Amino acid sequence: MLSELLLYRFSGWLLTAVWLFLSFQALRRRGVWNGRYRYFLIFLLSISFIELAAAITAPLLSNNLFLDYPYITIEFVMLGLFLAKIIDIGFITRLVNVASALFVLFQIANAFWLQGLESYNSYGEYVNNAYLFMLSVWALTVLYRQNLGRSILAVRDAWFVLGILGIYLLISVIDFLYDMALPYRNDHILYIVLISGNFLKSGLLMLYYKGIRMMPRQR
Repeated sequence: MLSELLLYRFSGWLLTAVWLFLSFQALRRRGVWNGRYRYFLIFLLSISFIELAAAITAPLLSNNLFLDYPYITIEFVMLGLFLAKIIDIGFITRLVNVASALFVLFQIANAFWLQGLESYNSYGEYVNNAYLFMLSVWALTVLYRQNLGRSILAVRDAWFVLGILGIYLLISVIDFLYDMALPYRNDHILYIVLISGNFLKSGLLMLYYKGIRMMPRQR
């Protein structure tokens, strides 16, 4: 059990390190994050900060699940705005703006009156995963149609969208497996699910890195 706990901690630290690495790489190109890319940069830097805060507070606090609320809210709002700009359809942009405002209100209500700050924010996570998955599929379809005579892998935005699609699909699968395993009260199975999720997410974050590398360098 101790070895599993240590491996779980290591997988979490690795995930945090990857986020910080991505933020460092993005800041090296800080002058080029204009237009829709500024939403992705805000998302990247904010999530990296929260991941670092979670890594620091995990051994110090008995419960740091309150960090899920800003984490998921930032994902929903910033990535939603980023994907809406790629889709670039007027009513979708307006819909995303309204959805963002409503989700912020929902998260506040969920934190203080529904699940609470000390409970896992499953409602927000399920909504967030479905929302970003659908938007990323739509955005990827738009990019494909805009680049019919070109490999989609040569399109910078495709790497960001593929990263979003892959990560939130993974999170949905991990949440499903965790919920399926929970009634068995077997810590070994739960650790396997959580550790695997952290390692796989660390790998999928490299899709963001590929997109960042394709951003022009600041002169």
